Amino acid sequence: MADAQPPVGNPGEDPVDVVMEDVGGAPANDGMDEDPTVPDPFEVREAVGMGLGCFATRDISAGERVLVEKCRLTCFSYSNRHDIMEDLIENYKKLGNEEREQCLSLHASEDWEVSKRVWRVLNKFDMSIEEKEEYARLYLVFEANAFSLEEADKLDDGTVISAGIDGIFLKASRFNHSCDPNLSYTTTVVPGFWIATATRPIRKGTQLTVTYIPPFPSRDRRQATLQSWGFTCRCIRCEGWDDDYDKELLEACRLQGLVPEEAEGIPQEANEDPGHARLRRRIELTRKLRWPHALVFAYHDLGAYLMYQADELLEEDANRALELLEESRIIIGNAVVLGTRHFGSNDSIVAEIQSELVLANRRIQRIHDEEGIA
Repeated sequence: MADAQPPVGNPGEDPVDVVMEDVGGAPANDGMDEDPTVPDPFEVREAVGMGLGCFATRDISAGERVLVEKCRLTCFSYSNRHDIMEDLIENYKKLGNEEREQCLSLHASEDWEVSKRVWRVLNKFDMSIEEKEEYARLYLVFEANAFSLEEADKLDDGTVISAGIDGIFLKASRFNHSCDPNLSYTTTVVPGFWIATATRPIRKGTQLTVTYIPPFPSRDRRQATLQSWGFTCRCIRCEGWDDDYDKELLEACRLQGLVPEEAEGIPQEANEDPGHARLRRRIELTRKLRWPHALVFAYHDLGAYLMYQADELLEEDANRALELLEESRIIIGNAVVLGTRHFGSNDSIVAEIQSELVLANRRIQRIHDEEGIA
């Protein structure tokens, strides 16, 4: 084996100076049109303990488009259930019979309190019991599967000017949750479309997952939030096992002589928390492996993690929060630069990451303005 390369000391260094090889093929075509002639790189089948799930039917490259799907059913996110129900039923009636059946076949919320409230609303409508049963099922499906398409427009005091829009995607709703997902998705960059991209190389037979919630809070906080979906997350991260992806990165580096043969686990620096250490290590290893598409997401994830940490610290230590945000801005900036090079400036991935860079800049400016920090 060759000697290992020196470790990357600063994950925020300029990615432009890193010569990257395109490993595993280029990302898929970035066209936003659904193409029924191109088979999805996954199948829907039973997932142990999780109902149905999506599994890769072939190896998938980091940065590859996994799904581009048009929204089939939308609804305004009104503040009261009666208005939501009216809008939902009206739009549901516009669907063909096959799409209606597909909607109703999706997982429905099993929250008894929600179900009771739905029936109280439906009992005010003049319709048959069969229609009420169908629309009750529809509402509970929407409750469990809707993605946010457009945020509500609000004044500074929280007053809603116009309601947001939520929607159901028939295929996307089949992806299960993980607190360390292998897919990244957006519903806002291209209006009306759910676009999922592989954030790492994925082997045939692996379950494809997204995250339903921000992935950075503690396990207990994540589990409490996920109760609204009616399940307890048992992903590798929540169960406390070593993540398969981290093992695969390390093994790939070993095979190429990029790390010592005896290298194990995720080394932590002084006073470094495990979450930061894991994400920093992924940057180090993907840089060594020269995997540019995976590195884009590795930079993004660490930058987003630092933004979350800054938000948590803001009230008690604004100076430290500002330091974290400035570090986050550099790292997310790296993701934008590298993403633009390897995905293209008009790619939805780059647009999504750029929006987070804008957010980091706004938060930095707000701290300067509100805290008077020079």
